[in-house]
Amino acid sequence: MRNWMLIAAPLVLAGCSSEPAEEAPVEETPVEVTTANGSPMGVYAATAADGTVTLSELRADYTYTDTDADGAVIEEGTWRVSGSKTCFEPTTEGRTPMCFIEGARSEDGSFGATPDEGATVMVAPVVAEAEAEAATE
Repeated sequence: MRNWMLIAAPLVLAGCSSEPAEEAPVEETPVEVTTANGSPMGVYAATAADGTVTLSELRADYTYTDTDADGAVIEEGTWRVSGSKTCFEPTTEGRTPMCFIEGARSEDGSFGATPDEGATVMVAPVVAEAEAEAATE
């Protein structure tokens, strides 16, 4: 019995250590935020059937801002992916929520987006001048 206590005592004392065990650092893998068809965040030009162009800035915090050709804010709110649709929930008074089925992206990143009600709009990424210049070099 005495031999057992000599063996067990250090094990019991080791379990009562007051120093916390060091935790291995956790590496967080960034999650890429995309719309339903995999389009990344950024600024997009949405052209309606009548030729009206709206610029939509989609941000990774799930907020968006729509502006007209002169830069005036038309609508702001939050967006989300719901199944196979990208949905917009405006906080701007008088605006109604809308969901779009997005077509496949073409090589240049453009695609058609069809709302639950209404005509398809053509959507194309707006590339900043610096990015466009770098792409051509």
